[in-house]
Amino acid sequence: MIYRQVNGTAGMSLSSRVIHFGLGREGLVDSLVLYWPNGRIQRANSLPINRRIEFVEGLEPTAVREVNALPDAMQLLPNYPNPFNAETRIAFTLPQPTRVRIVVYNALGQSVRTLLSSDMAVGRHELTWDGRNDRGIGLASGVYFYRLYAKDRVRSSSLVLLR
Repeated sequence: MIYRQVNGTAGMSLSSRVIHFGLGREGLVDSLVLYWPNGRIQRANSLPINRRIEFVEGLEPTAVREVNALPDAMQLLPNYPNPFNAETRIAFTLPQPTRVRIVVYNALGQSVRTLLSSDMAVGRHELTWDGRNDRGIGLASGVYFYRLYAKDRVRSSSLVLLR
């Protein structure tokens, strides 16, 4: 029996709500029991392994997808942890090979760090930012924005640096 708990968020923080289970050589998940905050209990049986299964309170599980399936859209995922102190991870997906730039901006919209400027393959990618600018100087606490540029598409998100 394996137990995992997902906590909600408060304020400007964002916690990952993805839970991973290591199952060793098991071929499927016999049963899964979800205890929702409102007291509702949801059960799922005979779940496949190596899949991402999304659960929404009150609905049947959806979006059963192979873990290694190629993405069907460009996504900029929330950074983790957020807020952060020493470093944070930024992940994104690409449905096709393309030239990518990821730039961090301060609250005034000024570019403070180019994290990536490279040709990237299809799939999920992740990088780490240490809260420093392009000159290697640690930035002050505050809200920053990061932006993913890929071909004619742009995705943005915010993060909080706490020193």
